[in-house]
Amino acid sequence: RQVQWIVGVEGALSLREPARDYQFQLRLCDAVSREQSPGVFDACSLTFRAMQDVCHLAESTTPPGASCLYSIHKAPTHQDHRGDPTYWLHTHGLERAGIPDLELFEVPHRLLAAGCELIESVADLWIETNTPAPQTPFAIGRDLTVSWRPWQAVAAEIKPEAVGGWRYRNHDEGHAG
Repeated sequence: RQVQWIVGVEGALSLREPARDYQFQLRLCDAVSREQSPGVFDACSLTFRAMQDVCHLAESTTPPGASCLYSIHKAPTHQDHRGDPTYWLHTHGLERAGIPDLELFEVPHRLLAAGCELIESVADLWIETNTPAPQTPFAIGRDLTVSWRPWQAVAAEIKPEAVGGWRYRNHDEGHAG
């Protein structure tokens, strides 16, 4: 209610150096609003950044890591056979770097950190090299080969009302791209 101004900065990121382009956008935000703004909202990744973080990223002589381009959200799905919660892990923000946002379904609570690490590794690899064709195996580490499927194919196999299913996505446009 006390906000007097909202400043928007929007622009395409290059597919070769999206983090450098993002850093340039942060520099614009910093230059325009450093004195007046408590923070910056990154609408693509659904992330708020404190102005001190924006200043740090903007002033750095090297571009930020790829992880600054996206966020990983975890949505509880249900409980597994042991009664432990499972989660739908998914990213927001990777599409602006020219790659699909990533999702993992039914991740057990005990594997949340590993699931996030897998998503980060795939995102870094795809930003650096390119996205392989669907269902084409690719190496993500030593003795670890994975493949990916389009979200529409996976969502079709989940109960429509389940977290990540069709009905869930129809009511939330942020999860239907």
